[in-house]
Amino acid sequence: MKKPNNYDEYQLGGGKRLPAGGYICKIMQVEETKSKAGKEMVTISLDIAEGEYKGLYTEKYKNNTNANKKWGCIVYALTEGEYINTFLGFCKSVEASNGVGINWGDNFGAQFKGKTVGAVFGEEEFQGNNGVATAVKVRFFLPTEDIKNNNFTVPEKKCLQPQPTNDTNGFFPATDVGDDDLPF
Repeated sequence: MKKPNNYDEYQLGGGKRLPAGGYICKIMQVEETKSKAGKEMVTISLDIAEGEYKGLYTEKYKNNTNANKKWGCIVYALTEGEYINTFLGFCKSVEASNGVGINWGDNFGAQFKGKTVGAVFGEEEFQGNNGVATAVKVRFFLPTEDIKNNNFTVPEKKCLQPQPTNDTNGFFPATDVGDDDLPF
């Protein structure tokens, strides 16, 4: 077997992992798109702007040699309907963090690139290929001043709910069987 590229540089554990908490983030891109259900939404790509984890997602992206690599910190926010709160919180937090208003209309997403916003990340369980795993994801947005002043609470870990199973391994639950029904 030929030695794989980057074998000597590979770090076990996938490198640095962002802990749950509040971070000042740099907005890399905001793109208008549609959800799988056809609803209007934006995708917000972020990186950490300050502190020990500054540039974490840029570093991970650059070091990823997978041909189908994806940006590691994307928030999907509906811009219509009952789940609009993430989008509204994002817009209001960007305004407060940068002292600017939102320009609505054409080329909406371009105005956000390079601006900062506060983001609170929390742990979330998901069903991975090898069982339950945990990821750290943006749970909500705040003005950067709230992050700087520790004016936020890290949310509790979102755990998967146990799924009911019908797997009986070929056995069925015992029922109340009288002695007369026994085969011996």
